[in-house]
Amino acid sequence: MEVQINCLQLNQLNTIHDKEIINLSLINKITKVEMYNCDVIDNIEMKDGVVVYVIQQGKESEWFFSTRKGKFEVSEELGYKRTILVSIDYHRRVNDIEEIYQEVKEIGNILKYKGYKGDIQVMTDETGIGKRELLFEGKSKINGKLWVEETWKEEGEGKYSRKLIFEGERSLVQSEGISINKKIDIVESIKEVPYFKGIVYGIFNEVGENIKDITIIGGGVHILASGIKHWCKNTHVFSVEIDEVVNEAGIKCFNTGEEIERCVCDGIEYIDKIKTDYIIIDVDCKVRNENDIAAPHPKFIEESMIEKMKLKIKDVNGGIIYNIVARNDEQRKNLINKIKLHFNKVYLWENDEDVNVILFCFISNSNRFNSFNNTIRDFYNSITQIK
Repeated sequence: MEVQINCLQLNQLNTIHDKEIINLSLINKITKVEMYNCDVIDNIEMKDGVVVYVIQQGKESEWFFSTRKGKFEVSEELGYKRTILVSIDYHRRVNDIEEIYQEVKEIGNILKYKGYKGDIQVMTDETGIGKRELLFEGKSKINGKLWVEETWKEEGEGKYSRKLIFEGERSLVQSEGISINKKIDIVESIKEVPYFKGIVYGIFNEVGENIKDITIIGGGVHILASGIKHWCKNTHVFSVEIDEVVNEAGIKCFNTGEEIERCVCDGIEYIDKIKTDYIIIDVDCKVRNENDIAAPHPKFIEESMIEKMKLKIKDVNGGIIYNIVARNDEQRKNLINKIKLHFNKVYLWENDEDVNVILFCFISNSNRFNSFNNTIRDFYNSITQIK
């Protein structure tokens, strides 16, 4: 395997760098195409040895493989001084570890620390390395290179996870749907993403069969919009996405057949023009480290913007729904306190399975979520009135 590696990084790897993570790409010298992405994790307290762990395709964004803390937990679990976490590049079609075993073994030999003469251990998930198919690839002015991939899920034959991923943020899944026999299943897709389920069930409890206008800012590939339309048949759902390439990926790879209106434009400019019953803010922002507030975008929590959005709610019983992503507890608490000052009734949805929390913010003083619907009973266990 002829690969191109950053020489400075390779020199660094000659010695053990305790409690450090060094990331590098292995690029084919001839084609100049990336073959693997590697995280090298050293732990001097572990036994002498080098282990190469090949991450199952589709699991690269899971907590254990996408966060610093998670990677160290994997390293400690495996128990060697040097752990090399290997991600297979999304362009490659690999269905079995045997197809790449010798290459992976060679990665271990190339990246081992100086003086180590033992065997290189190769490990994978007990269910194998999975399968991946590239369905869409594009480049946008806003988010750069992006793609849609489909990877095998463990739960059943014919069931796949379909994900939108940005090259600059590979550790994050931008949008996800579940496909069965190559078609997006909207019910399974909403259930797969806990915070989507929280929003959809909350809207369903509020709206039921009534005719309401619902506007989503940060619509992405429009899975959330399709979910709301599926559960609330009489709603008019407007899904606003600023990135035309993301919108294209949604139409080509995540179309469920639900009747929703898609708009490619700036969300703030769109809000200026509308009157609606509910506004859902699902807009993230680029963060430098995992403790920063990833959602909502700061523009949507400015006092003037919140007050402007309130004026756009045409029904006194309507409201604004925020998706919040903040791993730091204090930051999340402060953000919630800031938003709830502007509303009379506020409810917090949170779930142990999801870092996202949802704020249901209402303008009127009427109590909400009192009526019980047996089909969404788990929603009521996750919702708390905080104002």
